[in-house]
Amino acid sequence: MKEKRNLFRKNFRLILLFIEELCTVLLAFSLFFALKEYSGARQRGESFFRQSSVFERTDAFQNLVKERMDSIVKESRLKGNFERNGRYYGRKIVDLAEYVEEGKISGTQKSSVGYYLSDLIRWSKKGLQYKYVSSSKAEGETDEVLPDDGEDEIELEEEYSPVRGRKLFDYANHYYGREDLLYLLEQALQDIGEDEQDYRELKKELDIKKTNVRFYLVDYAGKNVYTNFPDSSFREDDTIKTYGRYLILDSKGLEYESNMRVTDAYLYELMNSYMSQFSGNYYLEFAVDTDYPAVDAFSVARDNYADYRSLVIRLIIMVGASCLLVLISLLILMIQTGAEGKVRLYPFDRTKTEIAAVLLSGVLVFGIYVMVHHVVRADSTATSYAILGGGTAALNIIFLTAYLSFVRRFKAGTLYSDSLFNWFLKKWHYISSKRMEGKGSIALRGILFLLFILLNGVLVYVGTKISFAGYIGALVLDLAVLVLYLNGEAQLGRILFGVEEMSRGNLEHGIDTENMNSVNASLGSAINSMSEGMRDAMEVSIRSEKLKADLITNVSHDIKTPLTSIINYVDLLKRLDLEDEKAQSYIHVLDQKSARLKVLTDDLVEASKITSGNISLEMASLDFGLFISQMEGEVTERFEAADLSLITALPDKS
Repeated sequence: MKEKRNLFRKNFRLILLFIEELCTVLLAFSLFFALKEYSGARQRGESFFRQSSVFERTDAFQNLVKERMDSIVKESRLKGNFERNGRYYGRKIVDLAEYVEEGKISGTQKSSVGYYLSDLIRWSKKGLQYKYVSSSKAEGETDEVLPDDGEDEIELEEEYSPVRGRKLFDYANHYYGREDLLYLLEQALQDIGEDEQDYRELKKELDIKKTNVRFYLVDYAGKNVYTNFPDSSFREDDTIKTYGRYLILDSKGLEYESNMRVTDAYLYELMNSYMSQFSGNYYLEFAVDTDYPAVDAFSVARDNYADYRSLVIRLIIMVGASCLLVLISLLILMIQTGAEGKVRLYPFDRTKTEIAAVLLSGVLVFGIYVMVHHVVRADSTATSYAILGGGTAALNIIFLTAYLSFVRRFKAGTLYSDSLFNWFLKKWHYISSKRMEGKGSIALRGILFLLFILLNGVLVYVGTKISFAGYIGALVLDLAVLVLYLNGEAQLGRILFGVEEMSRGNLEHGIDTENMNSVNASLGSAINSMSEGMRDAMEVSIRSEKLKADLITNVSHDIKTPLTSIINYVDLLKRLDLEDEKAQSYIHVLDQKSARLKVLTDDLVEASKITSGNISLEMASLDFGLFISQMEGEVTERFEAADLSLITALPDKS
């Protein structure tokens, strides 16, 4: 049962890790698509998160409104230039200076040269042809060169003549020279070609059958009405308000009315921007038919926005669901880790907490950077997706390694205890609590060192910003500190040399503490005192050992003399033929005890010699097989007497 439970727990953990890996990859793809859509929204000037559910209240709708109003104003200006009584009029006179400088075609020739509108449009499609001919050449030599001065002749191929006949340069005067007239004609042909193309396109684009935009514009100065309504007679009769979203601007009274999501500042800015397009004030009614009967930019944008909003909602749901599943998986993994009992810490779990965090964070950040770089620069979408999926899976394994490591640290209680912060606090507490020879705390010395660094920085700053003398002061300060440091090192070297001499047995060697600082002098004096104490202790020990050796020698000698006599007399008694059994037993006891006393006396003398150093121990290799064989020979008779058999199994080799 226990094995099945352990197997289930192991399989459940693997399944949980697989689910977390899968959800993380799903989260990465969801974020990828969400960021892609967010970037696209930013480029379109839209908001990804704060969009309304109603298309008409979005930035996209507001941008289209601005574009269409710009188009209406532009079309109105072009109609004023190209039309008369609501129809295109090709015989309208274009004054070159008025058109180029003011963008207007009033229909009369003023200060420069006038051309018919249709002539200029046709000429713009053919292009202007002219060349410069140097006046220094002989007649018939017409090299085409750029004008170096005002004396070169200009040969102009005039496709069409001015309204009043003659040639273009015949109208040159003190105000408009030949170069000026050529520039005005060239610029007018370029502008009128572009305007004519815009006029045709806008006229089709703003046709009421092809757009959902409705407008009515009145130019107060020219008393012109521009509209795409079939009936242009209405005004301020609330017709424009029946189309859904509308905007009414009257620049004469700076009045406006709208049901769109716009601010007053925006409307004033809009109103002022259009005033430059007209000779005076204007009145504009603008609306978007929110039933969208026609297919135009508004209806397409509405459909795209509906799809876009649906996509955004799905992406947000996917991101949220993926995040939730990942968090649940991580939470279950955290609960399961160490749930079976004691937490097992791996070698990586014993590294300092901050070092592990920085190392793994750096690997993850670098990995994400490399993955994003390759995803963006991938040759194809499939390659991009493969890099994103594979990279996310690999980086998630690193993340899980870090996450589970920190979970194990937390449950084992080593998350803080194995941290650099805790190590620093312990060291600081130890340093700040220690006193150095009554000369102040180590913490105070640390503070002095920090003050030195601060003062050094201040002097360098002064040298950089104010005066070069700051550099001199910093140099003097650093040299002074260097001298103090080297002096302290020399004193420590003197103390170390004295300690090494004493360690070699030269206890007579003392440390000269003259000219030392207070801390080193106290240290040297303490070592000298220790040396004197050791010397005195050694003298006392030597005398004690000598007395002990002498005592043992004398006592053993005094014991040996009567013991020898006892042994001799016991031996004599053993040779007598005594019949008394008790006497025999007494003699036997005396023999054993005297032999034992002799052994003890010899051992005592040997021990005295060893402790006094008169006997040296020589280390040598011992063959245990031979040793056991000798021992076996010595005890064989005693084993046989006790009816015992000694069994040994020795190898053949030494």
